[in-house]
Amino acid sequence: MIKRCFFLYLSLIPAFAFAQPQTKFFYDEGERFFKAGKFDQAVKSYSQSLKLKDNFIVLNNRGMAYERLSKFDLAIADYNKAWDNFKKTMAERKTESDYEPTYHFNLGNAYFGKKAYKVAAQHYNSFLRDMAKDPRAKLAHFNRAMCFEGAKLFPQAKESYTKVIEIDPNYLPAYLRRGMLRSSGGETEAAMTDFSKVIELNPKEKMAYFYRAELQYNNNQFDAALADYSEYLKLDPKDTKVLYNRALIHMALNQVEPALADYTQILKLDPKHKAAYIARAKILVAKDDKEGAIKDYSGAIAVDPKDKQSYFDRGNLYRTTGRYAEAVADFDKVLALDANLAPVYDARGKAKRMLAQYDEALKDLDKALSLDAKNADFYNDRGLIKINLAKYADAVKDFNKSIELDRGFSFAFNNRGLAKYHLKQWEPALQDCRKSSQMTPDNAQAFNNIGLIKLQMGKKEEALTAFKRAVALAPGNQEFAENLAKAQ
Repeated sequence: MIKRCFFLYLSLIPAFAFAQPQTKFFYDEGERFFKAGKFDQAVKSYSQSLKLKDNFIVLNNRGMAYERLSKFDLAIADYNKAWDNFKKTMAERKTESDYEPTYHFNLGNAYFGKKAYKVAAQHYNSFLRDMAKDPRAKLAHFNRAMCFEGAKLFPQAKESYTKVIEIDPNYLPAYLRRGMLRSSGGETEAAMTDFSKVIELNPKEKMAYFYRAELQYNNNQFDAALADYSEYLKLDPKDTKVLYNRALIHMALNQVEPALADYTQILKLDPKHKAAYIARAKILVAKDDKEGAIKDYSGAIAVDPKDKQSYFDRGNLYRTTGRYAEAVADFDKVLALDANLAPVYDARGKAKRMLAQYDEALKDLDKALSLDAKNADFYNDRGLIKINLAKYADAVKDFNKSIELDRGFSFAFNNRGLAKYHLKQWEPALQDCRKSSQMTPDNAQAFNNIGLIKLQMGKKEEALTAFKRAVALAPGNQEFAENLAKAQ
C-alpha cells in the first residue's frame, strides 16, 4: 500500500490581505481547525474568509484541507485558483514571494490522491526543476518516487529513493520503500541491506523487521527470520499476521509447542481466524489429540460454513474415532458443496461400511471409481465392502486391480488373501497374506489371517504362532485374542 504524500503548508499571509478584520479572523480560525485536524470546520472558516477577499494562501490551505478529506478534485480546483490569484495580485504585493513551487508540489499530492500518478510526477518534476537545492527537494523526490511506484515504474522509483538517500543518508522512509522494491524485484541482498539500515536508524521500526524476516524465511534462513518476527512482536504483540508467520517458522524448525502457543494466542486475539484453527488442528492430530482437533475444525467451520476441506478433515477424524454417523454427516456437507470429489465418496463409503450400510457404501465406492478409475485405494475399499456382502470373487477382482495399480500395496495383498480364504482357496490365500506380512511386518491383521488359513489347512501349531504374533502386535484387539484362545 502506498501512503499519503508529504505536503507543504503555507502559514504566512501578507498584511494587505487583511484589510477587513473579519478576513483575518476567519483565516486564523481555519488555521486552528486545520492544525487540530478538524478539516471540515477548517474548510468552512477558510470559505468565510474567501467570501470577503480572495487570497492565494487561503485558497491553497483550503485545498490542503480538501485533500485531507480526500476531496481531491476540490483541492485541485483550489490550487489552480490560488495560482491564478497569485499571478493576478503579484503587482499588489510589497514583498515578492514565489508560490509556483508550492503550487506544483501540492498539485502533485492531489493528483497522487486521485491515483493519477503520471500527472502527479510531472508536477513534482516542475517543483524540482527550479528547487533542486531547496531543503524541500527531498520530499519532492520522495513523493515522486511513490508516484512512480503507483504507475508501476519501479526502476524510476528506486532511482528517486536513491536520490532522497543521497540528499539525506539518514532518511529512514526512503530506505524502507527502496528495500521493499528491491525485495519484490529479487534483489535479496540489497533489500536486506536497506532493511538493516532502517533498523540501525530506528530499532523500533517494526516494518523493517517484518520485511527482513520475510526475505529470510523465503531464503530458508529460519532462525534469523524467527528472531526478526520476535522483535516485531515485542513492538506489536497483537499482530496476528506476524504471529501466524512466526508459527510457520516454528513448524519449519520442528518447534511444535511454540507454534501451538502462537496459534492459541492468535485465536485469543481473533476467534474468527480460520487458518489458525486449521493449523492448530493439524498439530493436535499429530499429537494424537483427535478430540481437540475436532473442536478446532469445528471452529474453522463456524467461521466458514462452506469450508469443504475442514468438513472433510473433521469427518475423517470422526470416522477414525468411531463416530461414523457424524462422519457421514460431514461428508454429506462436502458433497452438497461439490458433488465431484472422489476421495469424499470413498471416505463416506468407508464410514457407511462401518455402519453396516453395505449397499449404500458400495454405491459410494462405485461413484468414487467413476470419478477416478486409477486409484488403488478405492478398489481396495470397494473390495472390502464386497467381502461384507459375501461377493468374494468380485472382491478378488477389485484387489487384483488395486495391486495392478500399486504393486507395493501391502493391505491389498492381505485383503485379497482374506477374500480367497472365504473362497476356500487356502494356498493362494496364504501366499497373499504372507506377502503382506513380509511387506509390512507390523501388520497384525495379516498374521491373524495367516492363523485362520493355517487352521483350515490343519496346521494348528503354525496357526498358534501366527495368532500369537497378531496379539503381540495388537494387544488390545479382542478378535485376535479370541482367535488365539480358540486355537489353544
